[in-house]
Amino acid sequence: MQALKKALITLLLVTNFIFAAQADQLAEHSKHQVKAVFKGAQLDSKSGDVVIAAEQSIANLDGDGETTLPAKTHFTEFAAKLIRSEQQQYLVTLWNAENVDTEVPGGAAILAIFPAGSDKALEVVSVKKDRFTFFAPKTLPILGKNEAFIIYNSHSNSSQGYLISDLFQLYHGRLQLIDSIFTLAAQGLCDSFSEDQMRWKKLKHCISGYHSFKLEVILTGRTENSDDDSCVDKQPVKRRIFSKTYRWNASKHRYEINAKGFEVLYKFNEKNL
Repeated sequence: MQALKKALITLLLVTNFIFAAQADQLAEHSKHQVKAVFKGAQLDSKSGDVVIAAEQSIANLDGDGETTLPAKTHFTEFAAKLIRSEQQQYLVTLWNAENVDTEVPGGAAILAIFPAGSDKALEVVSVKKDRFTFFAPKTLPILGKNEAFIIYNSHSNSSQGYLISDLFQLYHGRLQLIDSIFTLAAQGLCDSFSEDQMRWKKLKHCISGYHSFKLEVILTGRTENSDDDSCVDKQPVKRRIFSKTYRWNASKHRYEINAKGFEVLYKFNEKNL
């Protein structure tokens, strides 16, 4: 039994090493793809940044306006994922840029989609919604024909943390936003709460190869200062689970959401913002 345990630990370490090496390779490849989108962009050998030569405007994800990248914008962070869609592989890249004056703090974040092995971008959009923008590392829902991926936008202040989870798939090589999920965490004098636990569950129902699935957000709370006189009568937030379901609509070619189970969570967040 001890030998089996050691073998499993070794396998886990090797697997994690392989995934980390693959992520590094994809990130490095993503850096070179910047030059395929922004003509004249150059690699700064000292900093490792990629610097664009001329001003560029990129459409925002929500279709409302554009994000303008001035000349000499520095892309400083690079990430990428290989995503399957209808039996084809696509490279989805995420580039974070500094020295960009936008309405959202933290510069700019640009998402670009390439067929695997190609330098021709199918789509380029600005996905910045909050100070920090990055790919979610957690387990994602199983859609069936396509793989899902999530981009996090987040920030925190002294007592609250905010997270926007944008859930995507690629449908016929085009970016499709399935849902945008807002969750909150807060710490007060008497108690605190968190909504950072998200669980995805595949459901039995399937249409045209697209699985229905469920999202559960777990709200947990704890008492911070039970001995403080002002907290004696304060009741901590009780653990609750909120859920919404997603079902493929074949005629509309997209997922539809039943968010009835989230209505109480929406009201809770509005009260505590």
